[in-house]
Amino acid sequence: GSSASADARAKQVRICRRKMVSLVEEKEEEETKHHQKKENSNAEVEGSVLDVAEGESTDVDPKLYEVAQQARTDGNEAFRKQEYEVSILHYERALEHLLHPSIVSTKQADEIYVPVRSNLAAAYLKLGEYQKAREQCNFALATDGNCAKALFRRAEAFRAESQFAKAVDDLEKALRLQPNNMSIRVALDECEEEMEYSGCSARPAFVDDEEGPSKPLDERTEGFVRKVVEETQQKFQRDEQVVAELILEHEVGLTKELKWGRITIGSDAFTSSENLESMTSFVRSKQATSSAHAICMVVQKSDIQYPLVWWSGPWPWMDDLSCEGLFVELETRDRCRRTWFLRLDATTHLLEDPVLLDARCHLADSSFFP
Repeated sequence: GSSASADARAKQVRICRRKMVSLVEEKEEEETKHHQKKENSNAEVEGSVLDVAEGESTDVDPKLYEVAQQARTDGNEAFRKQEYEVSILHYERALEHLLHPSIVSTKQADEIYVPVRSNLAAAYLKLGEYQKAREQCNFALATDGNCAKALFRRAEAFRAESQFAKAVDDLEKALRLQPNNMSIRVALDECEEEMEYSGCSARPAFVDDEEGPSKPLDERTEGFVRKVVEETQQKFQRDEQVVAELILEHEVGLTKELKWGRITIGSDAFTSSENLESMTSFVRSKQATSSAHAICMVVQKSDIQYPLVWWSGPWPWMDDLSCEGLFVELETRDRCRRTWFLRLDATTHLLEDPVLLDARCHLADSSFFP
């Protein structure tokens, strides 16, 4: 049926991504051999790949800095030798010096502190101590919330503990920071597969999640969506942008005249799962929502940092993941959901006709209706 077909398409997508990873890794290996220089003491361990930190700061006490750097280098060397307990001792010694009162607040100390914490997480992961690994990632992220490696390693710990929803959240954030990182992309695919096989779900099921988009919409709802799409296309053609909003359709009075209401939601709602759920709860509490028969959410793809729906299921434009456009997502009172994407034509700068997406490519985590 359509479900089996969708699963087959999703599997093909994952296979393609993994082939891309192999090609990327082969290219990186060739470039590494060609450009490899002597090991820098600022290298950070990530498996067998080293990242070189930026130059030293004059704000740091040279002696404390040098001792911390040496401890870090010793830790890296022990990690490469798979002496993980030894590497932890060296990293802890580096932290002792980095947390010295005379340098603890300096920028350069932070630049070393974050990768040391991240390396500690990597060592604990190798030892199967997942809670300690998560704690080290939390320390790193408290100093630098945009540390993709800490997010990636915390996700690995969550996966090992079968906390798949949390792992997906971290991986999506990491992918937002490093959209071309194929390792993160593959990990996200694998995590979603594991979630599926375990019977877990990061999001509550809607009718369409089970029955697929073949279930027809009634005439009234179909007309509502068509009008929203037409209005959205006209707005974008005029202003070249659309503010994220919810459009609610009500039946008013004895004549049951159809009227629209609007709630501006702003793009901040799409920066994290917490913000999205907060916005959804707010909308759910509004009196206007309780009397609506259908709601359409309109938001530009460029405003979305979470959820990355173009990685959540089969995406119609896998050859152009960076394509711009707008989402229109419908939810009805009987919990029927559809999501369409209006791709932006790069030549004409006009929105193309809406394409119905796979049921897994949806924006809302939970229902807008009470």
